[in-house]
Amino acid sequence: FYTALSIDPSSLKVYRMRAYAYLDFGEYDKSITDYDLLIKYLPSDAANYFYRGFAKQKKSDFSNAIQDYTKVISLQPRNSSAYLNRALCEEAIGSYQNAIIDIKSAQQLGQNIQPEYLQRLESKAGAGM
Repeated sequence: FYTALSIDPSSLKVYRMRAYAYLDFGEYDKSITDYDLLIKYLPSDAANYFYRGFAKQKKSDFSNAIQDYTKVISLQPRNSSAYLNRALCEEAIGSYQNAIIDIKSAQQLGQNIQPEYLQRLESKAGAGM
């Protein structure tokens, strides 16, 4: 990646590949930095927000991951994975009602959600956890 970037530092394709590689290797801060750059130049590319959100989610930066997934949904309202991941982040911060709404949206868009997971969320929401 470094060789390709030294030849053409403006190659967004290389940044995208490197950002994803960083994500794959668990180097979340580096991945986020590359996705920040990609978003600067490609602000309507939902994939960049999705993967940056995933990196933030892996770092337990759930509130910021939720913001990225929300942006994905605004760009691609039928992106079931964004709803699912946002629900997981909402659950992690105790926003169970929002998580339930997003899980149901993901389900309506074709995600296979285990009934026990939804029941557990509803139980947590009902218990005021």
